[in-house]
Amino acid sequence: MRQLLIIPTLMLFVSCGNQNKVKMSEKTEMKTTSTFPKASDFVKSPLRNRMVLELNQPTSEVYDLVGDPANMSKYSAGLEKVETVVRNGKCTSYTCYFKPMAEGEKGVIHTEKVVWQETNLGWASTKKEATEFGFTESFSLTTLEAKGGKTILTWDMHFNHENEEMLVMNKTTLVGVFEDMAKQLIAKFEGKLIENYMEQSTQE
Repeated sequence: MRQLLIIPTLMLFVSCGNQNKVKMSEKTEMKTTSTFPKASDFVKSPLRNRMVLELNQPTSEVYDLVGDPANMSKYSAGLEKVETVVRNGKCTSYTCYFKPMAEGEKGVIHTEKVVWQETNLGWASTKKEATEFGFTESFSLTTLEAKGGKTILTWDMHFNHENEEMLVMNKTTLVGVFEDMAKQLIAKFEGKLIENYMEQSTQE
């Protein structure tokens, strides 16, 4: 069944199956570093999902693809295209154009503000106000860390919703989104999926 995922930076249409297995109550802790921004500096929402990959290429190679939001359609299912606004060599915002869920329907258009971007390190974006589906306090952080000649890619997602059922749906669907992204990135760079974390909730 195709599901609609409404989240910051990654509003994707994906298929979720029983193959999406995660450890719900455990997550890899990111290294404490002043290099990367903290979600708490931008939003009050907790970490809902996290993907961690070990990719067999240096950070410069991975950043060439993942470091530019305009490239998301190259490894994210459901995106028609992504347009960016760049000032002084850095992306300040981007707009995602999504494929329609059914023939004859219009695809969703969504804009995010980029609050941090550093070459070979990653980027972050946020949208505090409510989306058309009621999600608020959205924050996405993508970071790259060198490990020998390899790269540890971490993608964190924060968001809130007043409806617990909507939260569960979004988190569950994001597991499938991250699994699909992981397969595409591993196919390009080689490597492995270390973690596909999903926050527990009262309904799980």
